[in-house]
Amino acid sequence: MEPEAALGLLGNRGSWRQYPAYARLAAERVGSESRYLAMFRDGTPFALANLRLKAIPLLGRTALVSHGPVLLGDTASGPDDLADAIGLLRGLEGVGDVMIDPDPAWCLDGIDLAAMPGLEPEPAPRHYRSIHLDISGDLDKLRQAFAPKWRGHLNRGEREGLEVRVSDRPADFLAMAPLLSDLTERKGFAVAQDCAFFARVAEACTGGETFLVHSVHRDGELLSAHIGAYSGRFATYLLGATSARGRDLRAAYVAQWAVIQTARNRGIGWYDLGGIDPVLNENVYHFKVRMGGLDITTPGGMAVARPGLRPRLLRAARRLYQRYR
Repeated sequence: MEPEAALGLLGNRGSWRQYPAYARLAAERVGSESRYLAMFRDGTPFALANLRLKAIPLLGRTALVSHGPVLLGDTASGPDDLADAIGLLRGLEGVGDVMIDPDPAWCLDGIDLAAMPGLEPEPAPRHYRSIHLDISGDLDKLRQAFAPKWRGHLNRGEREGLEVRVSDRPADFLAMAPLLSDLTERKGFAVAQDCAFFARVAEACTGGETFLVHSVHRDGELLSAHIGAYSGRFATYLLGATSARGRDLRAAYVAQWAVIQTARNRGIGWYDLGGIDPVLNENVYHFKVRMGGLDITTPGGMAVARPGLRPRLLRAARRLYQRYR
C-alpha cells in the first residue's frame, strides 16, 4: 500500500510512529525499508501496519511493527481485533521474523499483550515507562492537580516575561540542537533521533502528520525547547532541553504548559510525557511525575510466533545485532 493511501486510512488514529514521514525516515536511518500492510475483514480494512523491513543475508527479511498494528474502528478497538491482526501477521508472506513494539496507548485500552495468542515475549525486552496525563478536563483543575512544587515553578516562570513560539519549520527544530548537545554532554547520554532527524521529519510531513517545536525565549535568547508529536489521542514528548539561564527562569515549566494547551486546542485528550527512569535520570523523573497522571509500563517487544526454522534463525540474528550494535 502506498503511503498516501495509508495516511488516508489512518486519519487521526494511532501513534506518530505509524505515520509515513516518520516511518520512512526512521527506516532509512537504520538501513531498512518502510512498507504498509492493510488488513481486511469482510472486504473492509480493520487494521493497518507499517512494516520496517530489513534484509538479513542468506536468511531473508525481518519486520518491525512499531506502535502497531493500528486498529481502524471508530471507537477504541479491543483485544479481539488486535488478535485478528496478529493472526494475519503470522501468515505474512515474504517475511520471516516479525516483531511488535507495543503502542503505549494500548495500556489505556486494557490490552494485555502477554495474554495475546500468537505472541512471544522477547528474552530481554526493552520496556517503555512513561506518564500518561489526561489533559481533556477543565484547565484550571488540571493545573491545580500538579504537585505544589511543580505548580510553583510554573507560576514563577510565567512572571518572568518569557515568550513561547510554536513552529513546524525545520529551522526551528535545528535551533534546539545546541541546547540538546549541551544536555547530552552534561548528562553523558546519546540521542539516536536528534533535532536534525526530527527537522527532516517535519519537512517531509504531509496532511495529518504533526510535529511541532515549542521554544521559550527571553530578550531574543533561546532558553528552552520541546519537540513533540501530535497524532491520534496523544501528544508525545520526544525531545526537550533547557539552558542554564532557562533553568533559573523555569522556562521548561512554561514550555510544558504551552504544549498542553496546544494539544488541547487540537482536540487531543492525552499527553505522553516520554520515557522516565527514576534511577538513571532521577531529576527528569521527578519533573514528569509531579505533573500527575498514570504511570504506565509497556510489556516490551513481542515476537509474532511464526512456523518454521527460518523465523527462529532471523530472530536470533536480530537479537545478536541488537546486543552488539
